[in-house]
Amino acid sequence: MEKKIRAYWALNIFISAFMLFTAVYSLSMKEAFRALGFPDYFRIQLNVMKMIGAIVLLFPQTPERYREWVYAGFIIVLVSASIAHLCSGDPIYKAFFPLFDLTVYMLCVRYLRKLGPSF
Repeated sequence: MEKKIRAYWALNIFISAFMLFTAVYSLSMKEAFRALGFPDYFRIQLNVMKMIGAIVLLFPQTPERYREWVYAGFIIVLVSASIAHLCSGDPIYKAFFPLFDLTVYMLCVRYLRKLGPSF
């Protein structure tokens, strides 16, 4: 069980750090969001929510149900990012980057399920 808890927290910290980094970085990318067809307010809203979700995941006291919802939100963001890149005419490889990150999220959800409310 100890090994699973360590693996879960390692993945969790990676996910939180990744989302915090991309949120802060994306706040300065006005033109990239416009090129994808998104309005400016969406960029701000999306990145603020990513920051909040990343911070919530770092607290051990966060209930399992809240963690599931944060992961679900992040998964929706990643799938939507892939679709946005495909629909905007970007090269196909840009659509695959978010899907690679999706595998890490799925691993984290898997560990969360295995650990259950016991941790």
